[in-house]
Amino acid sequence: RAKFIVGSVEMLLAKDGGGAAWLQNLRAVPYKEASGALCTLMGIGPKVAACVCLFSLDKHCAVPVDTHVWQLACAHYTTKLQGKTLTPKLMEAVENIFVQRFGTHAGWAHNILFIAELSSSRDRVPPHLLTPTKSPSKTVISKTAFSKSPSSKLDTTPLFSSAVGFSVNEPKLLDEQRFTKIEF
Repeated sequence: RAKFIVGSVEMLLAKDGGGAAWLQNLRAVPYKEASGALCTLMGIGPKVAACVCLFSLDKHCAVPVDTHVWQLACAHYTTKLQGKTLTPKLMEAVENIFVQRFGTHAGWAHNILFIAELSSSRDRVPPHLLTPTKSPSKTVISKTAFSKSPSSKLDTTPLFSSAVGFSVNEPKLLDEQRFTKIEF
């Protein structure tokens, strides 16, 4: 990565007006334009560009997509993207799913969901909001297993809403009737 950092810095220094001004100007353009401009820098791909846009350029709809975020999207929002290769086109499809679900602050919703999936955070998330962990014969959430029908989806809206302090007025996707509870 060091060569990419050096290369990107050299490219930024060569920009008219300097790299700082060029980067600052990206705040004033739409997200896709800013992301595309960042991708012209050495070593910057769609995920890193989305990270820079979200965390530094005030592009709240930017969703940095990697394999973990793709798995979140497949587990909670759509199964149509499973079994595909993670390409820039698929990354954009995943990002669109988050934007459709969470609107203009999809990037921050993504961030909360991503952090909630980290092993260091899972014990602080209410069990009913966790993404089930897979085992060969059943799906396990804490000490309760649920067998899930293929069309059911986990509602993560309460997790997002409580973390950001406002409600995401979206219909609940969780249909508890579709879950079969099995106690250990």
